[in-house]
Amino acid sequence: MVVRIPQDPSGDADGIPLDTKAYTQEQLRELTIECLRIMATEVQSRSFQTNVGHVFLTGDVSFLQKDYFSPIVENLLLLASALSNEAKSSHNKSSGPAAEIIINGALDSILSALPLQTVANIVENFLQTKRDIEVTGNMIAIATDRLSRDITSDLTLKSALTILLKSLSEIITSAESEEAIILALECVSKLSRVHGKAELPMFEEIVPAVVNQGIARESQVIKEAAVDCLHSMLYFPLSKRIS
Repeated sequence: MVVRIPQDPSGDADGIPLDTKAYTQEQLRELTIECLRIMATEVQSRSFQTNVGHVFLTGDVSFLQKDYFSPIVENLLLLASALSNEAKSSHNKSSGPAAEIIINGALDSILSALPLQTVANIVENFLQTKRDIEVTGNMIAIATDRLSRDITSDLTLKSALTILLKSLSEIITSAESEEAIILALECVSKLSRVHGKAELPMFEEIVPAVVNQGIARESQVIKEAAVDCLHSMLYFPLSKRIS
């Protein structure tokens, strides 16, 4: 799709409008998606992945001392939510899913380039700063996917897994939102299926929270999610050891 950008009335050779009121809503939506595509192409490139990996590998002080990535991740998730809600209320139902696919791909590429420890720290930071619950939930789901890949060569896996499981345990124990608790239980299940055998003690520590704050709750949906979570923690590691 080619987005035609309204020209600057002053005749600027660059053709970049100075007043966003020159755009129609449809043009703004299309331009936003086109910009997202450009950004996604960049972060998915081999050069981006290599350069980000290099600065962490070499211990670049600016990257180690300042969190450049949490704001990027948060803004992308907020934009995805806004575009999705906008698409639901408009006649253009395809723009929301299209933008969501692009953003999810970009986020996956960004987090794939980061050390697991940094990914876990971003999740922890999201929870500590009490960001939007939908944004935090999406961040946790994406981080879980990142840590669920069987990357045994990453030396920071154990530390990152410890941080993420602690964050998930806190959500199960203290969250007021039913959706947030269910998401946390599902994330624990997913992580256990991949890392339960190697890191069984970590998952054993979260069992009391799953039992006391999951199965003991009145919500039937939470109870079922908690049972599934226990099944993943107790059955999968045991079956692997027997085999």
